[in-house]
Amino acid sequence: MSLSDWPLRVRLITIVVLPTAAALSLAGVSIQASEATAGVYRHARQQIQLDAAAARMAGALQTERDAMTGWIAAGRPANDDELIGSVATSRGATSAFQNQEGLVGEIGDVKTTSLYHQIVNRARSLDEVRHAAADAGFDPSVPISAYTAVIGVLLELEQQFDTAVTDEGLLSRHAGAVLLAKIKECSAQQGTYLRKGAVTGRLRPDEQAAMTQAGVTLVNLVTELGGSAVPSAREAYETTVTGDPVKHRYQLQELAEARMSGNLPIGLDPGDVARSSAQTLSLMSQVETRLLTEVSGYAGALYDQVWRALILTCVAVIGGLLLVMAVMAGVARSLLRPLLRLRGTAIDVAENQLPSAIERIMRDPEPETALEHAVEPVAVTSADEIGSVARAFDLVHEKAVRLAVEQALLRENVKGIFVDLAKRSQRLVDRQLGVIDRLEQDEDDADRLAVLFELDHLITLVRRNGDNLLVLSGTHSDRKSGKEWPVGEVIGAAISGIEQYPRVRVLSVPDAAVRGSAAHDLVHLIGELLDNATHFSEPATTVVVRAALRADDTLAIQISDQGIGITGHELADINARLTAPTDIDGSMTRKMGLHVVAQLARRHDIAVRLFSDGDEEPGVLARVLVPPSLIVVRREAKDRPRNTARDQPLRPAPRTKTGIHDNGVAQRPGDRHSATSISGSLPISDSMVANRFRHRPSQTTLLSHDAVRGNGNRPA
Repeated sequence: MSLSDWPLRVRLITIVVLPTAAALSLAGVSIQASEATAGVYRHARQQIQLDAAAARMAGALQTERDAMTGWIAAGRPANDDELIGSVATSRGATSAFQNQEGLVGEIGDVKTTSLYHQIVNRARSLDEVRHAAADAGFDPSVPISAYTAVIGVLLELEQQFDTAVTDEGLLSRHAGAVLLAKIKECSAQQGTYLRKGAVTGRLRPDEQAAMTQAGVTLVNLVTELGGSAVPSAREAYETTVTGDPVKHRYQLQELAEARMSGNLPIGLDPGDVARSSAQTLSLMSQVETRLLTEVSGYAGALYDQVWRALILTCVAVIGGLLLVMAVMAGVARSLLRPLLRLRGTAIDVAENQLPSAIERIMRDPEPETALEHAVEPVAVTSADEIGSVARAFDLVHEKAVRLAVEQALLRENVKGIFVDLAKRSQRLVDRQLGVIDRLEQDEDDADRLAVLFELDHLITLVRRNGDNLLVLSGTHSDRKSGKEWPVGEVIGAAISGIEQYPRVRVLSVPDAAVRGSAAHDLVHLIGELLDNATHFSEPATTVVVRAALRADDTLAIQISDQGIGITGHELADINARLTAPTDIDGSMTRKMGLHVVAQLARRHDIAVRLFSDGDEEPGVLARVLVPPSLIVVRREAKDRPRNTARDQPLRPAPRTKTGIHDNGVAQRPGDRHSATSISGSLPISDSMVANRFRHRPSQTTLLSHDAVRGNGNRPA
């Protein structure tokens, strides 16, 4: 399918969708990057939250380590409240840290997860250390090593941070918090060894070395913190970790180191050492908490900032997309609505307006006057190309209607010619009949009289053809009578007007009459049906006519032959044309009689329908229903049962010079050829007719119902 075959709606959508898709792709990349950055900051904040739990656990273990070391050095006195309290605090902090397993899962970092599980496992092993420390033979250095190992893993966990973090402010703040945690651990280790030395008076060489190394590391870390790029961390440490308790703590440290270097007893008050160390650690913990809170807030601010930018980007993208769609919808509407209106108008013109206008023009006696309001312009008033197409379509519509007007005028002219020729022919036929009438009146020879009657019959056929021409031209016949015609005379006149009249047999006629205004047309209608029945049946067969009155005074006339029948499809088409006759066209040439019957039936609201019995009974049955408004029922027949013949059936009349041949052919009613006899009638009574209908229910039904049976194959 080429691009030129695409619907306009698809083309418009394509024009907008392609650049919009490109813009959305770029926006999607930007949104994805922003979402990834937000994820980094979310993980950083979660890591800091885990660091805070680790710092609380480390502080509690540092306090417990100091208390445990002093308790063992003092000979494990019973009911040491300080140790009992520190152990409870450590267990609470450890439990709080273990509850962060869900947070560790959300962080999803492998190293962080591994360190978390190490801390949990080592924290469980501290319970064994606590129980074993009560044994007098337990090595006093083991608790220090065990607690220090757990605290070391906690410090390593605090150093973990998302490598995807690129913000310098966040990295430096986190680094400051980690430095402070290490400073606090070094100070806590010094305090532990110092307390043990104060209780025992001396330290082992390895313990002295460990205390000295902790002091060196502490100095280096404090120096590194002083050069930190984050002034707030340095300022917080310098302004918080100060005062007399801190100075006293470091003085005790220096005094102990001086005495140990001189190989002298340390000689410090254990309680004084414990208090000063605890106060120093408390101040450092305050700074650590402050720095972690600051780092968490900074990471949260970055996260919120990225999310705000992401939301603004999404809003801008969605707003831009909606704006583009609104503009596209407006442009598409401005193009498609006129096109759809033009298309709808074109279809309406083709299917409704133009046929209706042509029908009005064809029926209007002055087609040129009907042209003035036949064309309604398309309701597209724009000045663009679509409006130009609409005006062009109006022009085409007008040309089509003008062509219809020309055709109507031509048809009227041809119709006038047909009417003029038909009336001329009728006048000549009437003159010819007058001549034949005079010859018949003066002729005594039977053979010559038979020839004159045959010539008279042929002239009658010619006059019926002239009447057909008038009917086809839409002109009513001038031959109308004000008197009522008995039904027998109407049927007899119809029989006398066909070529094969001897083959027609009438079985029943009701005691009723037809109003003069419709009598001639009914004669014409029945004659066409009889001519059709005799023409399409074998010459040796008989065409049967029955007539009866229904309960509502409707006259039912039934004509049945024994011909070749009609197929079901063609029968349905013929009945449709009889019900709703169409205009004359080329297809009417072989069915002219059918069209004449349909026009005459519509003129007087007479119902005509054909039926075929198919294999059950060959031939076609025609049913004519004349409405009660055209029927006059005689007073003496009112009380008789309907659908029966008269008591005295019609009999063949003797041949006379002025009317009836010896074969009983009825002459035309209303002129010199009137007669009341019907050819081929048999002397039958009402009971015989009724019995015949009872033995042939199919025909009785056709007089009262619209049943169609069988099929055949013949033109109408």
